[in-house]
Amino acid sequence: MRGKSHLSDPQMQAAWDELVRLKMRNISDRKASELMGIPLKTIYNWNRTPEFQSKLKKTRFEVFQRAEDLLGTATDVAQNIEKVKEDYASGGLRKIKQIMDESVSENLQLKAAIDLADRGSKTSKTKKVQQTNLSAVLTPEVLKLMVDTTRELIEYGQEIPAAPTDASIYLPVEDDVEPIIDAE
Repeated sequence: MRGKSHLSDPQMQAAWDELVRLKMRNISDRKASELMGIPLKTIYNWNRTPEFQSKLKKTRFEVFQRAEDLLGTATDVAQNIEKVKEDYASGGLRKIKQIMDESVSENLQLKAAIDLADRGSKTSKTKKVQQTNLSAVLTPEVLKLMVDTTRELIEYGQEIPAAPTDASIYLPVEDDVEPIIDAE
């Protein structure tokens, strides 16, 4: 570490841990200085030490890994829920079919037959539409954090798969149109 600090080693580590925690929440150095009661210049100096940089990179990597693990777990749970729903739906359909075939009441047989027919894709009176809406706000700060995290992952040798591209998001560009540049 550069220079002497007025903090003992355990105090320094606790302060670094707090600064890393604040940085992970995208808190500026100036705001962190205010919150921690530590001079801004000290925080700038800490930011330049290899030990602190390593601690920050390691923490970002671990947070990214935990988030990835949680996402995998959430995906597994969602798939299990879908399987349970499908199993119950299959059981329900078998019961409706049984009622249609074995009921002594013609009224129940007719209602079961109508219910089954309404579930078919070709005979249904209504169409089921499922859609998942995801939205995100990408501020310049979030984008910078994403770039920094990606660089750190590459430094740690973590492979980052490329996202598939969707050609429908690109707008056609006409050759004879001049780009509009807003110079403010």
